[in-house]
Amino acid sequence: MKGKGKRKAKAVRKEIPTEDCLPKTVPCKAVQTTQPPSPTVELEQPACPTVSVTPPPGTFDPIDTDEPMEQFDVPVNAGSSMAMMLEDTVRSLYPFLLNLDDALTSDSWVLDSGCGFGLTSDASKLVEHRPDNGYMFTIAEGSKHMNTHVGTVKLYLHSPKGIKPFLFENIALVPLAKSNILSEFWLTKSGYQILESQSGDFKFVLYEGNLAFVAKAVNGAYYVQNKTIKERQILCNAAKAHPCVPLENNGGERLEKTLQEWHVKLGHLNKDIVIGMLSKRLVTEMPTLPASGLRKVPFFCTTCAELKKRRMSYRNKKGSRDTQPISTIHMDTNGPIKTMGVYGSIGTIKYFLSIIDDNTSWRWTYVLRNKQEVYEKVESLLLRLEREGKFTIRRIRSDGGTAES
Repeated sequence: MKGKGKRKAKAVRKEIPTEDCLPKTVPCKAVQTTQPPSPTVELEQPACPTVSVTPPPGTFDPIDTDEPMEQFDVPVNAGSSMAMMLEDTVRSLYPFLLNLDDALTSDSWVLDSGCGFGLTSDASKLVEHRPDNGYMFTIAEGSKHMNTHVGTVKLYLHSPKGIKPFLFENIALVPLAKSNILSEFWLTKSGYQILESQSGDFKFVLYEGNLAFVAKAVNGAYYVQNKTIKERQILCNAAKAHPCVPLENNGGERLEKTLQEWHVKLGHLNKDIVIGMLSKRLVTEMPTLPASGLRKVPFFCTTCAELKKRRMSYRNKKGSRDTQPISTIHMDTNGPIKTMGVYGSIGTIKYFLSIIDDNTSWRWTYVLRNKQEVYEKVESLLLRLEREGKFTIRRIRSDGGTAES
């Protein structure tokens, strides 16, 4: 661009002030007026459903203030209560069902709540079977296997009446399976009822309301042990050699003996306290027995009765007592003690010396290593009484033993 054009461009270009670029304030001339009230709209309240005055079961009257939760009795679940009572009964009547061996063998069966079908890999356990390959099983490591047959197994399990045979249907034969499984689903469908113990260590399997067998927890799973022919023969021979006395004939005597035994073990503790401990099993190796049954058991402890006897008053006895204290004293020595070490830290205490005041029945007792200490103890006591109490000792009575002579 040259000459006149260049000068014209310079004349057109000029700077614009910043204030002219910003938006300017525009004055508002609007007048604020009161907003007219909105029209009144009447709404009809829908009809409320009729509520019964009597609250339904399981509810309680609402209160204005919150109360601590421990003030309310929370009802125990019926299944938990039944399991608790069942476990107490089994512990008292059939403890051998809870003390089964924990060793797992090829005859151990898992009582599984997550498997919808029972299975085994041993065809010899099936008493009858039919060809069927309609099921796919996923093993724990992820591998999948199909069954070849479905049938019925016969297991010999521990029951309250000894070892009894049980038939379980719909068991799949899976040749590559590594475990034997009983399905809780199929057991429930077959009429069984399964309850878990309060401790979680056992599962009780019932049929028609009666205990059938018990599954024990081992390594995080519940197992039942199928008894082999050899094991059944050993138990059978043992039962024949030592037959059991029916519990119905001596149930009361058995409870009384158990109550007496733990009463003595606990230092002649009060009967009610012992019953409470037995019902809650507060001591290791203590059987669990229902408190309601124990309270009906007749119980009498001759030792407790003799120790609670009161001494007869001496006032009704013939004779006279000294009118002055520490005027007449009686003394006697007991020993030698046959059991050494019970009454002394070094096992040298062998005699006891008893001194009794005839007027006040106040007594002093000394432990002695030998009879030669009797004279020393008596002399020391008499001098102290005469010096501190200003008593005059007139008579000393004894049985004439060698220690007092």
